[in-house]
Amino acid sequence: MVGAGPTIFVILAVYRPDMAFLERQITSVLDQHGCNVRICLIADGPMPQLAVIGKSVEQDDRLSLTVFAENRGPAETFLGGLDHALSQPHDHAQERWFAFCDQDDVWHPDKLATSFQRLTQSQAACVHSDARLVDEDLNLIAPSMFEEEAREHYPSLTARFFRNNATGMTMLFDEALARQVAGLRHLRPSLWLHDHFTAFIAAAGRGLAFEERALVDYVQHGGNAVGAGRIRFTWPRFAALNPQGEAARELGSGAELIRALLADAAGTRAELERLHRLLTRRGLPAAFEALRILSTINDVPRRMLVRLLWSKLAR
Repeated sequence: MVGAGPTIFVILAVYRPDMAFLERQITSVLDQHGCNVRICLIADGPMPQLAVIGKSVEQDDRLSLTVFAENRGPAETFLGGLDHALSQPHDHAQERWFAFCDQDDVWHPDKLATSFQRLTQSQAACVHSDARLVDEDLNLIAPSMFEEEAREHYPSLTARFFRNNATGMTMLFDEALARQVAGLRHLRPSLWLHDHFTAFIAAAGRGLAFEERALVDYVQHGGNAVGAGRIRFTWPRFAALNPQGEAARELGSGAELIRALLADAAGTRAELERLHRLLTRRGLPAAFEALRILSTINDVPRRMLVRLLWSKLAR
């Protein structure tokens, strides 16, 4: 409802969408209670659906459309879209907030209002929530993404570095964090998606709050770019660590697994210890110094660093 509650700019990245899913998603965002919504549709390159999307934009002044000249991938589309949204005209006397939105999910009517209340109460920079998993017809698959994927609710900054627990479509954050994220996006590790980067900066700075209610429906279908599911370690190196079938115990200990991974990487122990110390401290300087150190550990094979980034090795 225009003019009621906080003004929230929703960054909705679009790439060759199923129009029925996209229209359902847009409707669920526009129907949010207790807030003033602006949807910034960001098209990741030219696509056949743009003519139809353009007509929808023309019919509702709460929608805007930006088309990138070429495909950038999801992370760059969202972060570039965030930068674009920050430049949009607005009443500078009013505060505004920002949210990421996928093209094929469904938001519950109180998603933004509940998130805003939790964000205000916590005084954090960003809030995220749980989500339900549903099929294309919105039939329930699982009531909690966190339970289904065995995510930690309140991980340490070290654990968050290795595995993100905040899904972009559930996030709401303030303008100060939006400007930080947009301004620092060139420092994003290439393997981190937009939500991992945003959540990490929030957690390292003014804090990342969590709303335990499921406020969105995450639609599972054949076209998902990223699907939900329990984390499985399939890289051969992990299996080789313990051929006697005790991999679960080994994976449960970040320190043991790190030692195994780096056993043949000379000169990395000091850097890794410093990395761990930095990641247990709050503050953006420490966080980005940690990123810099990781990028300079040349003795570790690149595939190892990939797994260090995406696996939950530290607790």
